[in-house]
Amino acid sequence: MDGTQGRGADSNCYELYFIREDGLKLLLAGLGETQWYGLFSEANGSANRILADLYQSGVIDWEGAGAAVRQPYAGMLAAMLEKKTCVTIQLPDPAAPVRCCYLSRTGMVMTQKSRREDRTLGMAKLSAESWLGLLEEECARLDDGESCLLTRRSSRDGQVQATIRICRDGLRSYRMESDAGPARLVCCEREAFGNRLREMLQTDEATGRYMH
Repeated sequence: MDGTQGRGADSNCYELYFIREDGLKLLLAGLGETQWYGLFSEANGSANRILADLYQSGVIDWEGAGAAVRQPYAGMLAAMLEKKTCVTIQLPDPAAPVRCCYLSRTGMVMTQKSRREDRTLGMAKLSAESWLGLLEEECARLDDGESCLLTRRSSRDGQVQATIRICRDGLRSYRMESDAGPARLVCCEREAFGNRLREMLQTDEATGRYMH
């Protein structure tokens, strides 16, 4: 499906590319990931119908007896598989989309449910700085005392690795509470927001576990 522009805030725009949920699950299964945590519904269609939909939507091309994933989907799938770790973002506004963001070495692949098409996901690849900027601007919209919840999970089984709650604390500061590492509660000015969040999300590349 064609890419459309998404907007996290006035200074943070990103390109969303849409794909059916069952199509994304089928592509992941073809890459060896038969179980995958994400914003998925339960229902699935037949493999033939899903492949036909992926082709008609411009996600794949036929190459001989097989299929090849087109860009930008191929690049986003490769990035999702790098760390097999995701972070879900939940805002206090019930109308705000829940986002599931897959970590890569250079940034994030962000997914969110389409508001226009049932069982369809929008996908976007963001640099680490763009993702942190988007999250900071989302948090800047919080009223004093409201909070945003980040939950880090294994993409393979959905097991929770850590949670981070970011609370607006006055005009220019945040209170960030994490259950990972010795520093459970930190307060920071807006200028230090990105660095502190990056520290809380830091992992050991070899084990995928938090560095304490």
